[in-house]
Amino acid sequence: MRPRRRFSEVKKEFNGKREGNYYATYNVVNNSVNKNRREVKASDMGPIQKSYFFQRIGFIFLLVTLVISTGYILRLGDTPIIKFVGSKNNQRLTDQTQQDLYNKTKKILDSSFFNKNKATLNMSYLQNQLNSSFPQFSSINITIPLIDNRPVITLTGSEPLFILINTTGQYLINAKGAAFSRSENNINLGYLGLNNIYDQSGYDIQLGKLALSSSDVSFLQEISYQLTYKGYHIDKIVLPVSSREADVYIKNTNYYIKFNLNSNTPKEQIGTFLATISYVKQKNLVINQYYDVRVDGRVYYK
Repeated sequence: MRPRRRFSEVKKEFNGKREGNYYATYNVVNNSVNKNRREVKASDMGPIQKSYFFQRIGFIFLLVTLVISTGYILRLGDTPIIKFVGSKNNQRLTDQTQQDLYNKTKKILDSSFFNKNKATLNMSYLQNQLNSSFPQFSSINITIPLIDNRPVITLTGSEPLFILINTTGQYLINAKGAAFSRSENNINLGYLGLNNIYDQSGYDIQLGKLALSSSDVSFLQEISYQLTYKGYHIDKIVLPVSSREADVYIKNTNYYIKFNLNSNTPKEQIGTFLATISYVKQKNLVINQYYDVRVDGRVYYK
């Protein structure tokens, strides 16, 4: 019978006494690796390893530079560049109006974080706000340059449609109904060849503000065009204080025509007047005061 060996003898033999044992070989190799292991530095790298290391550093630097540059380009300042395109009537951009534009633009841009970036700026909102705040200009357009950080505001001067006259002076009125210019030293503006509107309401007219609504201006434009086309030349237009009407006086006649500004039917009212005056001529009637076409489809004359 084979004698039984102690456990310590078996363990000692198992840990490496016998050559060719797998576990013994593993322990020798592993101890050798751990003994010789040390920190790898850039100075210890070969040429290929150094090249790869510096390539990664360069890529990270390039990426950071690109992010910073993009952020700077997309950043939007709140001080605009203002360009003014004049009109035939020599409308001017005053220092006060220019300062008001700066202040209004800054207020809108500062109202939202998204308005500080070119990519997220609400361009239509900014443009609409400026157009409504400064109706004395025909149009206000905004462009965002690619490199510069300041928005460019282009103002287009207004063309006059009427001369509005009240107790404070004579004003040029544009299509929006804004008083954008005033006669200096009470110089008569008749040389412009525009129809005069006499405002009897006593309304305090201010330059750069609305004196008439745009719908009223459109209404009076249509009336002026239709009457002129039919050979009736307007002497003046009167806006009485009592009601929403326009009294149009015709040159070389004894009468005027009462129009209803609240009714958006200028063509229909002109048509009623023309049909009535044709009837009056056929009947040889004499009208010395007015034609009242303020009620749709009806006419009163005196």
